[in-house]
Amino acid sequence: MVCNPTVQYALYEWLVARWLDAKRAKAVRQYGSPSVKLSALEVFCLSAAAKLGATVSTYPLLVVKNRMQARTNLRIDVTLLFSKLSRATLASGCSSDARCDMRRQRATRSRSVD
Repeated sequence: MVCNPTVQYALYEWLVARWLDAKRAKAVRQYGSPSVKLSALEVFCLSAAAKLGATVSTYPLLVVKNRMQARTNLRIDVTLLFSKLSRATLASGCSSDARCDMRRQRATRSRSVD
């Protein structure tokens, strides 16, 4: 999923711009020079803050997406199970009497044991 890195990059660029604006204003007041650079520690902290913000904002979306996919996969598996069961019933020539129900239960149990 590409939304997390996208949000992280945008947030990092925004944080850096705000941090440099504040740093420039301070440098102009103290030294009269607007020339500033970010230190390695500042880059690390701004990157960590951007990653945290991106993760917090995109995690709920990932959870919803995964749950929707799990439900879709579950529906497919249940549909597959019923189609196999109906084919087995038709192949055995059973109608809806009690003997056929017992045969189906035995067949299901023997498949689950294998």
